[in-house]
Amino acid sequence: MRTAVSIVLALTCSAASAHHSRAHFLIDEKIEIEGTITEISWSSPHIYVTVEAHDAAGVVQTWTLEGHSIPGWIRVGWTKDSVKVGDRAVVVAH
Repeated sequence: MRTAVSIVLALTCSAASAHHSRAHFLIDEKIEIEGTITEISWSSPHIYVTVEAHDAAGVVQTWTLEGHSIPGWIRVGWTKDSVKVGDRAVVVAH
């Protein structure tokens, strides 16, 4: 049975992340993507998740999402086994 997973990708600004540009993110907007996880990459410095979702016309859209750092995910209880390829996901992102 596929597990529905809710992933919230929050981008926070702090002095420690000052070297990262947020210019390409829509910080003031949230989008919701519902689909299937097709790839997960736990590689430094961030976790990347690829999700395939259907748009309103039924066309498959492929989203590659950048998450927090690996230590950041681990601090909030995530492991490499928290989500798997094939899991259904609802992603809320900026």
